[in-house]
Formats: sequence, structure tokens, C-alpha cells
Amino acid sequence: MDSSGPSGFRNAPVTKFLVQIISGCSLAVTLLHGRSSPALRYPLWRGLSSVLAFPALGPGVVGTFLIYRMRVIERFYGSPKYAAYLFFSMMTSLIFQVGFKSYSGPHALVFAMLYQYHHIVPVTSRFPVAAGVVLTDKMYVYMAALQLLLSPTTIAPSLCGLVAGMMYHTNVADIQRWRFPQWMFPKRPPPTATPSVPVSPRHQRRPGQQRQQQQQQPVVSEDNVNAVASMFPDHSRDAVTSALVAARNDMNQAAEILLTTSSQQS
Repeated sequence: MDSSGPSGFRNAPVTKFLVQIISGCSLAVTLLHGRSSPALRYPLWRGLSSVLAFPALGPGVVGTFLIYRMRVIERFYGSPKYAAYLFFSMMTSLIFQVGFKSYSGPHALVFAMLYQYHHIVPVTSRFPVAAGVVLTDKMYVYMAALQLLLSPTTIAPSLCGLVAGMMYHTNVADIQRWRFPQWMFPKRPPPTATPSVPVSPRHQRRPGQQRQQQQQQPVVSEDNVNAVASMFPDHSRDAVTSALVAARNDMNQAAEILLTTSSQQS
């Protein structure tokens, strides 16, 4: 679903900032690793690199990819709530990691996002494989997360991130009501209204042209309406049908539209 929504970082400024910071720190750690650079001796740089930088190029690429894919959570929560969620997850996981004495990059933050992704983003397609095993369209995210767990040093931080995500999901101390101030985030530009131009009689569409335009509109499948409606029981059937028409019968993009609409109404 998240891969078929709006491309890039549209409506996801927090994700854009996080990807830039983590990818930049990870690249700096990779380039400076093994060199006698004076920057590596500063405690501030060591602290930032242990929290915001992946220790190697491979985990950095996979981790940045996962953070980018989690932008659907920001679109669902809204940027102020998503920034507050990330801050809570980072601080909570850091407190937990003190006991493990393990700091190997933002693995805890990634797995805290993954916990919300598992509970928020619905499955839009399933396909069976051999021996009766059924996979979903979310398996690529889970496979990438599993790759981050291949290193033994990342297991403890990843578990701390999952615990932090679970605490937020269960709304410990009513934490879900916390928001960062709205002025910290760029405002979305209002939609530009198209001026209405009177149509002269010679430019009016003929009945044949109107029928041709109606035929070009996508026909919404009843099976797709039932599938999307089962994932969003709080939405009316007319809202699901309208989302499918706007998405040209694409269930993934229709689910993204319904998620965005829910976040704006909340």
C-alpha cells in the first residue's frame, strides 16, 4: 500500500529530515571508519554516531530504505504526532539500551516504526506459495527488517525499539495525545481553485463526447470494494467506492487515500 501512495516525501517532512540526517551520518561513519580522524575522538560525535548512524554501508542502505517506507505512518498520524512518537521511541529505547550497554545505530528507532507499521498499515494483497504458505505485500518490509537482525549486536537494540513501539501503541500515560507544535512543520499549500470559464454553445460537449468520457472512467470492481471495505470498517461504502474511483480501481492507492483522509479528520 505504501509503495503505491504519493511518491517521494510529499506530506512527510519528518521522514525527509530523518532520512537526510541518518544517511549523512552513516555515510560519514563509513568514510571515516579505520582512519585516524580527529573528529572521531570527540565524545559528541561518538554519541551522535552511535544513535543516528548505522555502523556499515549495508545496514545503512537497508535501514534508510525502511525509514523511507515508514513515511506512510507519518501521513496517517500527521507530522506533529509522528515527530512526538519518534522522540518518545528514541528516548525510551535509549533508556532501555543503557542496561544492555549496546549502541549500534538507529536500529531501535527502525523497529519502533516497524511495530506501528505492522498494526496500522493494512494488507492489500495476498498470494499463496508452496506448501500452503500465504505471503502478503508487506513481506518485503519484514524481509528487510530481518536482514538488520543478522548481526548479533543489533538484537538487543531492536528489542528495545519493539518495546518502545508497543508502549506507544498501548498508550502508556496517555502518550498518544502528545504533539509537537504545528509551527515547526511547513504548512501544506491550499489547493488552487480553477476559475470557472463560461462555455460557449459551440464548445459544449455533444452527447457522444459525454458518453465517451463516461466510458473512460474506471469501472470499480465489486470485489475490490468489498476487500477495501473490510480493511476500513469505519468508512462508508460510498467513501470506499469514491476512493477506488479516484485511485482508478487500485486498491493500494485507495487505501492510501482513506488513510490520508482519516489522519486529516483526526
